Order: sequence, then structure tokens, then C-alpha cells
Amino acid sequence: MLSILKGWTVAALYPLARALLGGRPRRFRANGVWMRIDVGNAPMSLLRALGLYELRKTAEIERRLSTGDVFVDIGSSEGDFALIAARIVGPGGAVHAFEPEPGNVEIIRDNVALNRFDWITVHAVALSDRDGEADLFRSDVTGWHSLLGGLEHRDRDVVRVPVARLDSLGLDRIDMIKIDVEGAEVAVLEGARDSIARHRPVILLDTHPSLGADVAALQAFADSLGYDVFDSDRHASRLRPDGIPDEDADLVLVPRPAAPGETS
Repeated sequence: MLSILKGWTVAALYPLARALLGGRPRRFRANGVWMRIDVGNAPMSLLRALGLYELRKTAEIERRLSTGDVFVDIGSSEGDFALIAARIVGPGGAVHAFEPEPGNVEIIRDNVALNRFDWITVHAVALSDRDGEADLFRSDVTGWHSLLGGLEHRDRDVVRVPVARLDSLGLDRIDMIKIDVEGAEVAVLEGARDSIARHRPVILLDTHPSLGADVAALQAFADSLGYDVFDSDRHASRLRPDGIPDEDADLVLVPRPAAPGETS
């Protein structure tokens, strides 16, 4: 029912919202935080402004994150989930937002200042499985940029951006990681393998087989580090006995409890 309501909202309101409010970022309050959003950028921008965007993922963050935790947002786009996480963890916690696209980085920094969330650190870098530089293939939609070339709707232009492994940063605590990187999931996870093995965070993972993500490699990664795969849900995550699906999905990877006498 909710997905039908969201579809109706976009169909009915987006053309009007784009005509009246599109063309520049405006200030909206949703999910307890302030954001500057250009609702004319795409239908999902209107959903963000109305607090209806990715409700399952928002619910998982609200349910699993606590005061004082450390949240890592990989593929932060305009910072929605970094802001929600910062509200929850508070100044005793920390949020690291990783986003390579220069325009998005500027928006995240504006939104951080708007909310006075000094405990968010914005990293203008793409995370991957190596340190250096890479091409970022940009889209007209702010959340669709990708390190993978040849994808539909990611051909506006190409910019050179820094890339790094999460493992290279040596974070001393990680409680939750969110990954939404438009098909580059395997590279991000491999570059974070040591950090994940050490800290055992919950991982909110958007998988994109439709954009070339290797499902077998993703499942092998989860198995090698002892993670179970769940569907994200607004009320209670649902275990997937068959693991990572072949279709695009919003997943939660949860570390299995250590066996008696076993250390992580």
C-alpha cells in the first residue's frame, strides 16, 4: 500500500513541484533533519523532501544505530542518511560521509552546516579496492553517478576523482556501514575487508546486478566474513536463506554471533 501511495504522490505532485519549486535547492525538513533539496532534479528528490524516500533503509538505521555509534556512509550522494545517522549518534558519536561528486560534496557540507552536525566528517573521495584516482561517470540525477563506465543514464560527462580503500583510513570504530555505489559494491567491500573483519559492523547494502554487480562475489564476501543476509524492512529485517538475490535489492548484512570460545 505504501509503495502505491508513493507512486501516486510522485505521479500527481512531481510535475507541479518541478514547475513551481525546481531549479535550485530549497530548505526542507524530513526525518528530523534539515536538507537543501532541488525537488526538480528527479522524482526521488520530491520523495526526499516529503520524508518518503527509502523508508526501509531509514527504519533500519533508526532501529539499529545508537547514541555514540560510528556510522560510515559510502556513496553519500547529498547526505540524507549521514544526516539521519548524525541525529541518532549525537555529538558523542561520529559519521563519515564518502562522496566523490563535487556538486554533491558541496550540498552535503551545506546540509551539515545547516544542522550544525559537527560530528560529520565529509570525505570527497570514492571508496574502492585501491588507492589512487578513477573516472566518475556522471548522471543528470544526483544519486546515479558511478565509477563504472558504459551504464545507461551515466553519460553526462566524466570527471577524475580520488579513490581510496576504507582499510587505508584506519578508523578505530565502525558500528554501521551504508553502501550505495551504483554497481561498484564488490570493489568497495574488498577495499573494506580488514575493517569489516575487525569491527563487525552491520552493513546496509544496496546491490545492483542490473548495473553489473557480481552477485556470486558479493555472496562469497558475506560467507567469508560470517555474515547473514536479510531483506531490509520497516518493521523487522527478514532473513534470506538463499542469500543475495539476482535482482537489485536493499539488504542488511548482519554478522553471525561468535561461537563459544571464538574471537572475532
